[in-house]
Amino acid sequence: MIALRKASVKFDAERDFAKIRARVLYVLSRTDKLFPPSIAAGVMDTLAQVGADAQYVEIDSELGHLASGPEWAQWGPRLAEFLGTLDQE
Repeated sequence: MIALRKASVKFDAERDFAKIRARVLYVLSRTDKLFPPSIAAGVMDTLAQVGADAQYVEIDSELGHLASGPEWAQWGPRLAEFLGTLDQE
């Protein structure tokens, strides 16, 4: 667990953002401690800088990092809309 924690802290996904070729739906929860929504603006800016087509959704939930499943109704329509746009390419 210690090695896994160290790896997660040191891992920097942003260095590979320029390799993204697919559209991105970036979903965070208001109370997420692992990926707090305070990082969203920076991540979205970086994605825009590398030309990634990205959208952001924030789930209003007290469930933190686990919110996406139980709170699916909050972002499910946005996901359906996002997936619908993928057919338009």
